[in-house]
Amino acid sequence: MKKKLQVFISSTFIDLKDERQAAVEAILDAGHIPAGMELFKAGNENQLKTIKRWIDESDVYLLILGGRYGSLEKESGKSYTHLEYEYAIEKGMRVFATVLSEPWLYNKASQIGGANVFEQQEQEKYKKFKDFVHTKVIRRVEDFKDIKLSIHTTLSEFKDMYDFSGWVKGSEVEDSTELIKENRELLKENTKLKDLLDTQKRERSRLMRFYGPFDNEVRWFGHVISGVAFSAKDAESKEELIKKLDEYKAEYRGRFEDALEYCKTELPIMHYHVKWFIDHAGEKLDSFIEHIRGKNSGFAGDLYEVYEYLIEEEKSVQRTKKSFLDLLESVT
Repeated sequence: MKKKLQVFISSTFIDLKDERQAAVEAILDAGHIPAGMELFKAGNENQLKTIKRWIDESDVYLLILGGRYGSLEKESGKSYTHLEYEYAIEKGMRVFATVLSEPWLYNKASQIGGANVFEQQEQEKYKKFKDFVHTKVIRRVEDFKDIKLSIHTTLSEFKDMYDFSGWVKGSEVEDSTELIKENRELLKENTKLKDLLDTQKRERSRLMRFYGPFDNEVRWFGHVISGVAFSAKDAESKEELIKKLDEYKAEYRGRFEDALEYCKTELPIMHYHVKWFIDHAGEKLDSFIEHIRGKNSGFAGDLYEVYEYLIEEEKSVQRTKKSFLDLLESVT
């Protein structure tokens, strides 16, 4: 993609018309775009503002420095050329100057008069400005050919060294329609993923709120199991043993039915897991109690079976707890 650079040309005007014209021709010959004070009128109260806007829109700043300081801007006491140069430096623009040699200036003075070539009133300001310019990139020129050559050479070097925004023909700009369409699709997908992430965060927050009470229930269940196992050892008959198991069943059912109701309204994602556990464990408990009730073996054997059953129930609850933790991990 071929870029055209916009080059702002700065200089005093009346005394350097021919030099400016040579610069314009050189910039055009190099395939770039010249810009400068020909675009606005001197004396306009908004002149400096207009100058800065054109400098802002340009890629390179070119100063042609002759023997005059130029028209003064009232507030600063500096010439417009001086202010333009300082502004371009402050902006960090690529700046270079073509400085007319002393022989060239004296030759011009012999043709159009010294007062039209050399500064008459602000000589000290001119000297300070010229010294400042010489601290930057300059090319000393002897004639019009040198001006054109210096511009061609410097712009070519700048293009190799720096990345400019420049100007590009519309026909050379890649059609971005498909890119824009793809970008919109990606934005939609990103919004969906963000919504999903927000949902997962909310769900995790609810799971974390449920985890405390759930963990308490598991601890409570462990205590109940231990208590039933301990009290079963003190049972003196099968009838007393079955009574203790029925009490355990009632307490177990009531406690976990409350947990199931909580899940149904507050935590639907856990409702299925808790309901399955309660139903499965309840059926096992009913079956086990009927099994003990219908046995004809000795009472000691019944106590041993009850103890084994309760131990297995505690393991089952711990597995359920682990499943819950795995679910919690999956939505973090």
